[in-house]
Amino acid sequence: MTDTSSGVPSRMMCQNGHDLVAGVKYCPECGAPSWQTCQNGHEIPKGNKFCPECGQGRWTSSSPIASKRTDGFAITSLVLGLLWIGGIGALLAIVFGALGLRRIKESAGAISGRGLAVAGVILGCVGVLASAIAIVVVAAP
Repeated sequence: MTDTSSGVPSRMMCQNGHDLVAGVKYCPECGAPSWQTCQNGHEIPKGNKFCPECGQGRWTSSSPIASKRTDGFAITSLVLGLLWIGGIGALLAIVFGALGLRRIKESAGAISGRGLAVAGVILGCVGVLASAIAIVVVAAP
């Protein structure tokens, strides 16, 4: 059952729908965490989206090991940084890398790919610099 105004369950249950006794963090039937706990097992007060102790969001997986996904902007940034595409790809690598870094930071650990985004930004900066040097060399009499 769910309270339609807040989207928070009116009773405690695990990710697989088994009823839990108040205060229990893991389901005795399947071992899944309570809907009211974060990924580290801390209890999240009703109405909060994130854990006040560690900042993690509500547990979203039925398995005890949460899987992270890699940010698509970070991947795009790295690919564009490698390709350059006449300087335009390098500029886009910087933009996508910055957007990816922001999304990764705001996800509170749910999204990975920081290294990819940083590498894309660095390669993008190198590409912009190389393109500028190439334009100066070609334009020089």
